[in-house]
Amino acid sequence: MIFLSFTNSKSATKILGLVFVTLGFGVLGISYYFFFFRILPDLFSTNKVFALTQLVISIWDAWGIGYFYYKAVVTNPGKVPKNIISEEELSQLKKQYKENLDSEFPVYVPYCPYCSSFKPPRTHHDSVMNQCVLKMEHYCPWINNSVGFFNHKYFVLFTLYLWIGCIYAFLLTAKAFLFQFGFIDTPDENFSENVILFSILCVTIFLSLSFILFWQFFLVFTNQTTIEFYQRMSFPKAQRPLNPYDFGFKNNFRDFFDLTRNQSLIYFLFSTKLPKGDGMHFHENHHNIKLDV
Repeated sequence: MIFLSFTNSKSATKILGLVFVTLGFGVLGISYYFFFFRILPDLFSTNKVFALTQLVISIWDAWGIGYFYYKAVVTNPGKVPKNIISEEELSQLKKQYKENLDSEFPVYVPYCPYCSSFKPPRTHHDSVMNQCVLKMEHYCPWINNSVGFFNHKYFVLFTLYLWIGCIYAFLLTAKAFLFQFGFIDTPDENFSENVILFSILCVTIFLSLSFILFWQFFLVFTNQTTIEFYQRMSFPKAQRPLNPYDFGFKNNFRDFFDLTRNQSLIYFLFSTKLPKGDGMHFHENHHNIKLDV
């Protein structure tokens, strides 16, 4: 009965994820339609040069939101390849893992009991996807996918573009919003009252995304995942290990977005390629203490 409940909950989570993704693309589609066919035409009727400028900016941001959302949804976050170690080595790891369960002084064993496979560094088991995910960050129902090594960059860029888009769209519709809620006395004659709903949607998404976005960039700048952060925080402060993957804010940022030394940092906004590497091998800062969890 417990097993049935567990499997049903995982199936329900997957179904809910599909609903969330459908809803996400639906909201984006409606927002695109409303912005490009209701708001921008009103701008063209007042100032064509200003409106053309806003059209270019909005097309760029709409591309970023749609493209990176799609990539975050469809990109496999990273699955542990089969047969990366021999059957004999795997059996030995399994034996060590079982012995470790009863040990008074347990040590880390790179073995996943759910997948019955070797677990590379920074890899964690995702119970929803029922697989180990390379450099797992978290599972997100809005993309119906786990955020891991191969799609973490896309998830962060989608969040950033959406956050920027909410600010940008709200600024264009702010006068109608402020008039409706009594902050100003002069109505905006170029916009209908329906724009207020769009403004409220932008404010709601902006507030919801702000914490997520700033947290994700904190992780990017420190080269860690949410799981790794809380694992380190679980240690007493005096015994807390340092992050072995931290090479400084700027280096961590370049590494995450695959920027070369010669590229300007602004190029991260157009980082569309899959990240370099295999998600199983990472450079370590040997001045820090290795974290084996």
